[in-house]
Amino acid sequence: MKIYLASSITQASKALKPVIDELKEKVRAEFELLDFFGLGPGEAKAVFQHNIQQMHNADLVLAECSQPSLGVGFEIGYALSINKPVLAVALSDVSVSRMITGNPHPKYKFQRYQTVDEVITAIKNFKV
Repeated sequence: MKIYLASSITQASKALKPVIDELKEKVRAEFELLDFFGLGPGEAKAVFQHNIQQMHNADLVLAECSQPSLGVGFEIGYALSINKPVLAVALSDVSVSRMITGNPHPKYKFQRYQTVDEVITAIKNFKV
């Protein structure tokens, strides 16, 4: 399964960065993690176009929502607009926008987690 990971990059807290790194590592070990442009070089338009194409290539968009991010919110909405399934996850002890937690789209699920292994299990169990 090809997975596009949407996550806060520019505003990710020091506490969240290792969680996102572990998530990437464990997703790569179990699935095909599609590359995305984050803070590396590249013009904003090229980064946008690349990441949009990767969402089209994905079988699933995994959205890590523990840190508020306009980019992640956009990616969730865009993925659903092109009929891609979206699994949105957030650490169990953080506040998440009700626009994320209350989305009723049939190809969308929001789930909280305490460990990254719980996210991997959620991916394996995700049904559209």
